Amino acid sequence: MESLRRQSLAQTTANHLRAGFASGHWRGLLPGVRTLAAEIGVSKDTVRAALQLLEADGTLKPQGSGKNRQ
Repeated sequence: MESLRRQSLAQTTANHLRAGFASGHWRGLLPGVRTLAAEIGVSKDTVRAALQLLEADGTLKPQGSGKNRQ
């Protein structure tokens, strides 16, 4: 039997964001880190790590420091 692989909170948050994109919850520019953290119920650091994962896999386009992501 294959063992289950645990996901980090950042990976779980990234998956939640992907599901939100797929459902149309977030369109165009993504809200800021503080807004997302409050909406999802995780820390700002967790949201930042999740956004970095999404940028690394090409799901999001970075816009530079202080700018909302697309």
